[in-house]
Amino acid sequence: MNFRHAAALALVGWYLMVPPHLTDTTFDSKAPLSEWSVYAAFDTAVACDGAQASEEQGRKSKVAANPNNAAFKSLVKSLLSSQCIATEDPRLKEK
Repeated sequence: MNFRHAAALALVGWYLMVPPHLTDTTFDSKAPLSEWSVYAAFDTAVACDGAQASEEQGRKSKVAANPNNAAFKSLVKSLLSSQCIATEDPRLKEK
């Protein structure tokens, strides 16, 4: 790997992205990535993946404690559909 390639890789960040919410209780996981929201930003894919797993587990346990909150359940479902995406991914610029 040459220096330029290594430097370019070092500049890549990662977003944990969630699908757009249509209402308080529904979301569109099939929408283009350019319409998704950034939930959090990370320096590495490993950090993003770890945060994604932690968020999912933490939210699932809260839903179990309060099963009647439909909006919160929808947030958890959207987190289950979340994706870690490189900041340079061309799909983020599609319109």
